[in-house]
Amino acid sequence: MVGVAGEKGLPMNIHLSTGKDFGATETEIFIREILPRAGESWVQLAHASGFGNAVELMFSHLQVFAAHIADHDPLTRHVIFDLASVITPTTSAQDAARLVALMRKIGLSRFVVGSDYDGTTPKTTDELDRQRLPLSAQEWRTVVRNCVPWVCKK
Repeated sequence: MVGVAGEKGLPMNIHLSTGKDFGATETEIFIREILPRAGESWVQLAHASGFGNAVELMFSHLQVFAAHIADHDPLTRHVIFDLASVITPTTSAQDAARLVALMRKIGLSRFVVGSDYDGTTPKTTDELDRQRLPLSAQEWRTVVRNCVPWVCKK
């Protein structure tokens, strides 16, 4: 499916993890073997590449992406992450801080707000993110102003 969408230049929203064991090794495989099929299409990774809530697998995925992005890997040039259902009422301050550290390393411009509307409302999601993510006011403005490229062309 990624290849077909890539051939047509369609943006994709991919759930990289379904809560099963999909760690750093599988993330590397995704980057090396799946992302090339996306071509020039944008790939949005749902839940910051995790499965809701800030969990170890999500951090593992983000660390792999951070390394590739820091190395200017062209395979990751069209990858963005949404924050839908990443921060929940049970997210610890430590996990929120770890997420923000990885967001900064990857680049705040690659993160967009989002919500799983059937699970929580956009307003609730926004309030949780705003309250629990230890971002400066300027950093928060950056994230909330980000827009997926296929909607807001620059």
